[in-house]
Amino acid sequence: MRLGWVGLWLVATVGCGHAPDSTDRAEPFLGEWLCDSGQREIDCGQGVLHADLAHAPADVMRFERGTTSNLTLLVPSRVLVPGLPGGPSCQLAFEARTEIAYLRASSTCIDDQGADTVVTRGAANNGWRADAVYLDTEATTANGCHVKTSANCHSAR
Repeated sequence: MRLGWVGLWLVATVGCGHAPDSTDRAEPFLGEWLCDSGQREIDCGQGVLHADLAHAPADVMRFERGTTSNLTLLVPSRVLVPGLPGGPSCQLAFEARTEIAYLRASSTCIDDQGADTVVTRGAANNGWRADAVYLDTEATTANGCHVKTSANCHSAR
């Protein structure tokens, strides 16, 4: 009998025009973003070093549709941790919500020295301005430094 009630509820829901939420939350993030300012904190166990990202060359990150999540972030490793220009890119699975996208799980990237960097947290916010994304990440380098980065990125379109 319970199966009958479930079926009746399904028919009533579909028949009344209630469809599952089909809002594309990834769309506002898609495309290239030029990251040219922000802040970074580096803690290697001997005090925290603060850096202004506006003094570094700008980097381009790109959000694409993902296969295991609704977003994939392709980002140069130097956006996440200090590094040289032209270093490797990281591919991170993000899940978009309304105005904010989150890193789905800790991910490992390769830095410009070929060492592993573990990205433990990531959030991208585009709720303040449609032409801007604010990317906040936390990562641990192979030598045990904890790096918090807040990058300000604007649309490269």
